[in-house]
Amino acid sequence: MASMTPFASIVIPTYNRAALLGRAIQSALAQTVQDVEVIVVDDGSADGTSAAVSAFKDSRIKYLRHPHNLGAAAAVNTGIEAAQGSYVGLLDSDDAVRQNWIERLGSIMESDLQVGIAWGWKGIHDETGRLRSVAFVDPFRRQGIRTLLPLMLTWTPGAGGMLVRRDVFNIIGLFDPELSNLADVDFGVRFALAGRWGVSVVQEVLYDGYFCGEHISSGLHAGYLRSLEAYVIKYDSVFSRYPAAKAYWMYRLARLHFDAGNCLRARECLIAAVRARPGWMKPWAWDMARRCRLLGIWRAIGAWRIRRQEEQRLRAYLQP
Repeated sequence: MASMTPFASIVIPTYNRAALLGRAIQSALAQTVQDVEVIVVDDGSADGTSAAVSAFKDSRIKYLRHPHNLGAAAAVNTGIEAAQGSYVGLLDSDDAVRQNWIERLGSIMESDLQVGIAWGWKGIHDETGRLRSVAFVDPFRRQGIRTLLPLMLTWTPGAGGMLVRRDVFNIIGLFDPELSNLADVDFGVRFALAGRWGVSVVQEVLYDGYFCGEHISSGLHAGYLRSLEAYVIKYDSVFSRYPAAKAYWMYRLARLHFDAGNCLRARECLIAAVRARPGWMKPWAWDMARRCRLLGIWRAIGAWRIRRQEEQRLRAYLQP
């Protein structure tokens, strides 16, 4: 039986994931720390999600439903607003957490009040459930980084798997629905700008991500483009202090706009990227590949590099 005020609240936003949702709920209920509540937020599903939740006879589960689809950020916010725990854990509805997720991260945050967000490594599984790679989501250790900015301007561990101190939401606010496709990045920037807390990363797999089609946070191309345009406008004054971060996103915007056929805006973004970081050759190389109609080869090389990095990380993880 959970206490009146649970140690942690686990928020699971979901949209048309009835067939996969059970795995996430089961993993949340199986935590070694049993003093948790599990809040499932149904973002207007039409696939029997309610019945999938009802199959679990556990008083720790809360089921909340939006009358229509509002997007991933809004669904997460609904769960956070309903949460009673001192800590809020975020879990995607088609993923799962290891049994000691709350225990490992919660013990760190209990012992160090300066830690505002904690997470662990992530196992990456393919459609068959096979472990494909491991994401060592700890650039602080890998790169020797000691400050959250400018790193958080261009990087996020992803909301799934985070354990967040409740006070963080009280002070910096919830996820921004207007930036739904980049809500986790935006949240990380606001967290860093607040300058009140640090982060902690546990060097073991605590979260398992499964690639079974689009996640709830996966938007269409146009939705991501709108979010990114809004993001660079929102943090324009911050980017002026960190030109490399500005170049990174303007280059991303240029590629998205070219793909969407918005050639004029694409050129503007590409020029902005080059001006922000003149010595960075990637935008120049990509534009040359585009002009020479070699983008197919460019993408193939990029996909090969990603696969190679995934294989290297898996071998490093499996080594005794």
